[in-house]
Amino acid sequence: MIDVIAAIGFWILVGFPFIMTAAAFLDAARRPEWCWAMARRRRAVWMGMIVGGGVSYFMGPIIAIAYWFTARRDVAAVERGEFRRFD
Repeated sequence: MIDVIAAIGFWILVGFPFIMTAAAFLDAARRPEWCWAMARRRRAVWMGMIVGGGVSYFMGPIIAIAYWFTARRDVAAVERGEFRRFD
């Protein structure tokens, strides 16, 4: 039983950074381009950074977290109709 728990813990530890990076990439890809433009962000730059960081076990999650707390927040706000913060 301990071996199973250790294996599950190992795969969570190994897989989590890649899953987090993939989730950030897919989230960036699904947002409409007009939201990116109105939020004054560049989708190609963020997706490139996420992919570039994704090849590194340590940089991928750092870039993904930066995406979640900066660009995603702004783009999601525009998508919800909150335009005032970008005037």
